Amino acid sequence: MINPVDRTSELLSAMAAHHKVKNGTVPTKQSSDVEPHAFTKMAVRLTSQILDMQAFIEKCRVRYVDFSVRGMKDEERDQVDSAVAQFIRTAMNQIDKLKQTTVAELQKSPGASFSAHKLGVVVILNENLQSVCRLSETLRGARIKQAIAVKERGSVQYDPVVAQEMARERKQTAEEEDDGIAPLEQQFARENLALVNELVETRERVKEAERTVFEIANLNHVFATKVLEQAREIETLYNLAVESTTYVDRGNRELRKMKQQRPTLKYGLAMLALLLAFSLVFMEWMSRRRSLFFF
Repeated sequence: MINPVDRTSELLSAMAAHHKVKNGTVPTKQSSDVEPHAFTKMAVRLTSQILDMQAFIEKCRVRYVDFSVRGMKDEERDQVDSAVAQFIRTAMNQIDKLKQTTVAELQKSPGASFSAHKLGVVVILNENLQSVCRLSETLRGARIKQAIAVKERGSVQYDPVVAQEMARERKQTAEEEDDGIAPLEQQFARENLALVNELVETRERVKEAERTVFEIANLNHVFATKVLEQAREIETLYNLAVESTTYVDRGNRELRKMKQQRPTLKYGLAMLALLLAFSLVFMEWMSRRRSLFFF
């Protein structure tokens, strides 16, 4: 088997010589270990972070949607929702910075193909971020459905206001009764009152958790909508950049054709002038011959 040989230096030397012969200038020396562009670094880092977040959501999905004792607790689900929402906000800001930088470069040089390529990269990053938003929306949707189901099941139980009134009345009745009540009944009344108060507090905490879940769901829906709008805007800019690049390339081809046709045009004009000169000389000679013939 033939071992491959690294001829990068020879290729660069040949390109430099060709450029020098063609334009009379020597290009800057290129190194094999060129530092990556800042845009490339940020795009690679964002892609890696988005893939890691997708893997994290997939890993948590089974326990997140398991609402039994084996599944996640509400505190753990809140932590997952908060982490995903914070990541989406940060990624949206970074992608927006990349988009603004690329649009500014396109405005300075409309025919830059590298800027059009960067817009395409931004579109891909937006699509990847949208997949994270969809996964997060699926998890939150399951949680909201479970919260609604629990609320519907609990709606057929007691009313907290009525329960508090009943507890207050029982307490007053117990205080107004004489000392003939058995100690066991008094203890039962106190335990019943404590249970009612605990149930009321638990219901209030459940309502607060439901409000928090709905607020988080609304915020993430807004984030997803903004990501979709940003993706459409970036795709439009990318199409405009590609179209402008096509027009610039077409104009360059037309200019090259005109440069190639210029020597042919000059040669044709010279031949036409020469033919006109010969025609004038011939006509002058013919006029002289006629004058001599008549004389």
